[in-house]
Amino acid sequence: MLSTSTANRFVRYDYLHDYDISNLKFAVIGGSALNRESQDIIKKYLSNTMIIQAYGMTELGGIITIQSSNATSGSCGIVIPNCQIKIIDTETGKTLGPNQTGELCAKTWTMMTGYYKNPEATKDIFDKNGWLHSGDLAYYNEIGEIFIVDRLKEIIKYKGYQISPNKIENLLQSHPAVLEVGVVGIPHSIYDELPIAFISKIPNKEVSEEELSKMVANNMMDIYKLRGGIKFLPSLPHTPSGKISRKKLRAMAKDLLNYQYASAPLL
Repeated sequence: MLSTSTANRFVRYDYLHDYDISNLKFAVIGGSALNRESQDIIKKYLSNTMIIQAYGMTELGGIITIQSSNATSGSCGIVIPNCQIKIIDTETGKTLGPNQTGELCAKTWTMMTGYYKNPEATKDIFDKNGWLHSGDLAYYNEIGEIFIVDRLKEIIKYKGYQISPNKIENLLQSHPAVLEVGVVGIPHSIYDELPIAFISKIPNKEVSEEELSKMVANNMMDIYKLRGGIKFLPSLPHTPSGKISRKKLRAMAKDLLNYQYASAPLL
């Protein structure tokens, strides 16, 4: 099983061609959202391997959705037996229909009864009807396939708008010189938060901050512009499970930007 971050690095380095991986028949990818384009690239590089995305949580007893061989790229597949999922509006709690983004909630036969000696955390994650609130923004299509959008707590708030870091990351990740991307919000005294991108480049390939900033500005709505800037790093920090550590990136962002810059009016 590969984390999304590891899978992206795995295929964007050219050294895959130097090894015989014909015996790799099956790979499961999870941990964070993997978009359609990235999954298609991975399938191209690992043409003899069945690439499957799955979604789950330790609190739910493991995997609760998984792709079939003919699943839509970018989805996490459909709900497995003995599990229930619903998508709810984050403001009203109302159950949403197909192609409407909200918080993913779930029930399974194997989910936890609560956090050990932590009743407050248990109360926060379960509602009165026993649904576990995942903290993930997601939607499902007309045939019931689940698509993860982002972590609810990682949404950037700019001038009252909600910005998905994952959408910016997916666009920047498509640049041929970009290896990994992590986008976080930094506090701003006027505009709530500003999106800043931390980027590692593929060895021996070059790209400028200006080029990537224009890429976002020309392909996304105005609110998604990288007003916090771009910072190139030799490598991005990761959690023990292989995910990009947004917590460490947020700390780095605060160190990079002084108060005068963060308080300056923006055009």
